[in-house]
Amino acid sequence: MKKENSKALKNILVTGATGFLGHHVISKLVAEGYKVGILKRKFSDLSRLNPFLGLIDIFDLDTMLIPEILTSFQGDAIIHLATNYGRSLNEPITGVIESNLVFPLSLLECSGEFKIKVFINTDTYFNKFSIPYGKLPAYSLSKQNLLEWMTILRQKSSIKLFNLRLEHIFGPQDNSNKFLPFLIENLKNNVPKIDLTLGTQRRDFIYVEDVVDAFLTLIKKYHLIPSVDNSYIEYEVGTGESILLRDFVEMIHDSLNSRTKLNFGAIPYANYEIMDSKASINPLKNLGWHPQHTLSEGIEKTLYSNP
Repeated sequence: MKKENSKALKNILVTGATGFLGHHVISKLVAEGYKVGILKRKFSDLSRLNPFLGLIDIFDLDTMLIPEILTSFQGDAIIHLATNYGRSLNEPITGVIESNLVFPLSLLECSGEFKIKVFINTDTYFNKFSIPYGKLPAYSLSKQNLLEWMTILRQKSSIKLFNLRLEHIFGPQDNSNKFLPFLIENLKNNVPKIDLTLGTQRRDFIYVEDVVDAFLTLIKKYHLIPSVDNSYIEYEVGTGESILLRDFVEMIHDSLNSRTKLNFGAIPYANYEIMDSKASINPLKNLGWHPQHTLSEGIEKTLYSNP
């Protein structure tokens, strides 16, 4: 008889499960037999999770306190995906701080008491550059503050803290207000032209399923990763290669046989523009993870996968 791994994490609680990355994470966790719980708000749109609603536990943060949720679910690990980018000019800064700092800290502070073994935080590639908080200052500052507070809370608990710094994720069912879905929709409709920057920025584009596998790698192999005293462990998630944004856009244009004119150079670069970003992926590769999809395969699945 096969001996069960006593260190295996079985019950995974997920924040931000209704979002683009979140529903792909849920799909993978359910497919691999994990018990999954999600934290949501009353106004959360569950449409992306329709195939899984009978297979996951759902907890409403507007009606339950975090200790009640952790008592009910008895999780082993938390994957924290929820975030507030503060993109709207009308977005209160206090709302961004509540979502990106107060909420995860409350969750993390309770985790030690409820014997959560692993807490995985999600971060973004542009926060690693020494730009004064970039184009999303409230978001960037709140995420930076979260990492600083995570280090303090790590001193009070044996929980393993991971920070996953994600490069440019793409895939099916992304949010319609983001650049790539906007681009695809307009190219499919053959709009006369799309104004763009010159496109010489380089980005590390990674297909969403490969990102999900990075989360699962940490869930499965957390016990093999040496602890860092009084701190968190960071992994960068990407392909390890960057491509000109112009080339990426032209690949999608060609794949769709679009008649739209790509008007490169019509929009100036922003003052905070990052001209090259790519992940350092050797630490993840040492755990057995590596991207499974080429760029062209990812584009094909993004354009033609059924929702």
